[in-house]
Amino acid sequence: MLVLALALAGCGKTFNLATDVSPVGAGQIIVEQVSSKAAYNKGDTVKLTAVANPGYGFSHWTDDVTGKSNPATLVMEGEKKVTAHFKAFTYEFAACWGGGGTGDGSFAHPYGVALDKDGNIYVSDHLNHRIQKFDSSGNFILKWGSLGNGDGQFKSPQGIAVDKDGSLYVADSFNHRIQKFDSSGNFILKWGSSGWDDGQLQYPRGIALDSNGNVYVADGIQHKVQKFDSDGKFIAKWGSEGTGNGQFNKVVGIAIDKHDNVYVVDEFNRRIQKFTAAGTYLTQWGSEGTGNGQFSQPCYILADADGCIYVTDIGDNGHRIQKFTSAGHYITKWGSWGYDDGQLREPRGLAFDAFGMTKRPALRSSRRAGCCHVGAKQQHPSL
Repeated sequence: MLVLALALAGCGKTFNLATDVSPVGAGQIIVEQVSSKAAYNKGDTVKLTAVANPGYGFSHWTDDVTGKSNPATLVMEGEKKVTAHFKAFTYEFAACWGGGGTGDGSFAHPYGVALDKDGNIYVSDHLNHRIQKFDSSGNFILKWGSLGNGDGQFKSPQGIAVDKDGSLYVADSFNHRIQKFDSSGNFILKWGSSGWDDGQLQYPRGIALDSNGNVYVADGIQHKVQKFDSDGKFIAKWGSEGTGNGQFNKVVGIAIDKHDNVYVVDEFNRRIQKFTAAGTYLTQWGSEGTGNGQFSQPCYILADADGCIYVTDIGDNGHRIQKFTSAGHYITKWGSWGYDDGQLREPRGLAFDAFGMTKRPALRSSRRAGCCHVGAKQQHPSL
């Protein structure tokens, strides 16, 4: 809560204006004086503007200001308090396609999801050892890959990412390598091999790109993050096994925000850790449990254009997606175990497109069974 002392000119007395926001971290109140005076006389007016943080919209005022007008005004005639209330954006089921199988548009345990600048959707079809490509409506376009260790073959691909030029990077997990393709599935290059030295990988899982095109790999059982340039040249690594800051117990998902901060899913420590692009530890959040901000078994992670963070939870008590601020403050959640529209079973990969009726992104998440590809459109709060 913020308390502002407003002096009454000519009498030396001050009035206190206390401001608060609900929920914590959802936004802020900007207080402006209507006149150009440095202090207020009794009866003077204060202008109040509620500013929502990413992921929220302004709802209403309470206490000494009420209603939904924003900005609002307040006449100072004594001790005053105002609270700005915000609501998180909500999500509604948008679309679903797929099912178990080996045919075009069917899946066997889909993992990663990525979108290109044209809205095309790529899905790593884990146990079919291939990548499938769809248009934004879920219509099948093409596929590539088969079981093996040759160029363009896979052994249980997992995380995928698309760069600004439309090239696709695939974490070819059980081949312990990264492969790069063009948007038509033509092989470009590869790097990595089984081992523990710089640039070697042990069951890579998540993959993400920064604004410079550098590639960050969640190096599964090495409990490390490794950083490469777009041609696979090793740059840096960080992490070790443990529970301390910057340590991990199985690295899975990885995401990068617009400031090139790196968010890492620390799966069996049931937490998210945040780092700079150089690997400097910043903060963490999460613990084991089913409450808001807790995790049963966090898996994949996504950062949106506003800096909000989304985490899938695949544990027995999870089957949901949670949304947080970049500082780790819980915003909202959705999903439950099941096969109906909007329900999830072991949700994994996440991606955003630029479409959606409200001009907000549509969130897409792969899930293990039933409808294997799910969209959830982000809606503005109902004010």
